[in-house]
Amino acid sequence: MNNESEIFSSELSPRELETLELVSKGYSNKQIGDKLCIEYSTVKSHIARLYSKFNFGPAKKTSESSVLRLNMALKYLEAEGYLDLTRGKND
Repeated sequence: MNNESEIFSSELSPRELETLELVSKGYSNKQIGDKLCIEYSTVKSHIARLYSKFNFGPAKKTSESSVLRLNMALKYLEAEGYLDLTRGKND
């Protein structure tokens, strides 16, 4: 487990981690709610807290929200070892 992965597990609640994992898999808020058996509004609250914890601030527009979701997903996948976003930058 790398340092960023440890940060995820220590700073995010178990439900936020589940939500983030589903975001990283491309699930919509409704699909996340259905999968986790929680209300749509609860999913939105988890996403808002994730934005805050990733220092993204609140999303103002749908396109901005999509970019923030993608950034969160990429950071999560990299921290979990599924992606290496540094590979190729200085090759």
